[in-house]
Amino acid sequence: MIQNAHNILRYYSPILKLYLEKCYKHNEPLFFWGIDLVSWGFAFRKGLVIWLWTILWGILGGIIAIVVSGGALVAALIAGTAEAFFGAFLAIMAGSIFGMLVVSIGTYASIVKIVTESTLKEQEKLETRMCPQCGRTVALDLKFCPHCGKSFV
Repeated sequence: MIQNAHNILRYYSPILKLYLEKCYKHNEPLFFWGIDLVSWGFAFRKGLVIWLWTILWGILGGIIAIVVSGGALVAALIAGTAEAFFGAFLAIMAGSIFGMLVVSIGTYASIVKIVTESTLKEQEKLETRMCPQCGRTVALDLKFCPHCGKSFV
C-alpha cells in the first residue's frame, strides 16, 4: 500500500514525497488525514521570513519607481507644459511597472529559495540517524558508526 501511494503522489510535493519515502523506508503506517508534515511553528517561521523579504522587495521596488519617475515629475512641474506632464505620466507608469516587476520577481525568488532550502534540510534529516552509542549523526545507509564502530545491523 505504501509503495502504491508513493508512486502516485511522489511528484506532487517535495515534502510529501520525503514523508512517503520515510514511511516506505521505515515501514511505518501512512496517514494522510490529520498529519502535520511540518509543524505550525515551522510554517509560521518560514511565512514570517517570506513576509519580511516581501517587505524588503517592496521597499526596493518603491525606491526604483521613485528614482525612475521622480526626475520627470520635477521637470514637468518646472516646465509646466502639457507635454512635460504627459512625459512625467509615462515616466511614472514605467517606474511603477518596473518597480512592481522587481517586487513580484523578488518575492517569488524568495519563496522558491526558502521552500527549496527547507525541503533540502528535511531530506537531510530523513537520510541520517543518530548512533545509539555515541549520539552522533550518521548516514542512514551505513552499517557501522564511523565514530565509535557501533553496528547497526
